[in-house]
Amino acid sequence: MTPNLGRGACDALIDAVTLAAALGGARGSLASRLARWQARRLTVTQAARIASTGTMQVVLHLPSLRRSAEQ
Repeated sequence: MTPNLGRGACDALIDAVTLAAALGGARGSLASRLARWQARRLTVTQAARIASTGTMQVVLHLPSLRRSAEQ
């Protein structure tokens, strides 16, 4: 994910909390708890990645914005 969305620290905290909740539960094997955590977070993180990529593609194709970023 490109850094333009500023979501790194926020997503890391959310990952930590949801992972702790998934691992703290007593139901299922470790593999199944990790799979549930991944399924819960994957949709959200993929949506952010796609939005970030789309934003960067727009920025990189607009010469005026590219020049501003280079200065």
